[in-house]
Amino acid sequence: MTNPFEQFAALATANQSLFLKFAEISQAAMQRQAEIAARGLSSQPEQGVEQKPTAFSNFAGFSTLFQDVEQNRQASLAATREAVQEWQSQVGQLFPAADAQKQFADVFQAWSKPLVTAAANETEPKAPAAKAHN
Repeated sequence: MTNPFEQFAALATANQSLFLKFAEISQAAMQRQAEIAARGLSSQPEQGVEQKPTAFSNFAGFSTLFQDVEQNRQASLAATREAVQEWQSQVGQLFPAADAQKQFADVFQAWSKPLVTAAANETEPKAPAAKAHN
């Protein structure tokens, strides 16, 4: 079994790796989103041209944009899910489940012992107090 400092250092390394992967995923997603937005705005009229009220006639173009946005979201979610699973496997090796359950049980018993003792004292029937005779 490793000592607590080694566990802490390994956990910090795993957390750092997870954070860096989240940053990479965010950067890639934002870049893809910017490309999608650029394609969507390229069909809009230029700013300098006098604009007249018109109806959008190219809804098919917008549906492909929405599909691209959804694909970007799905890709980001899949990458995030993969990063979290990798982190869980790294951290899971640091803290075996049996040890964690035993530690939890020990802590729970230590914290709940005063409550159990107090509850047991309250449920015991108390002897009636003897009346003092004057």
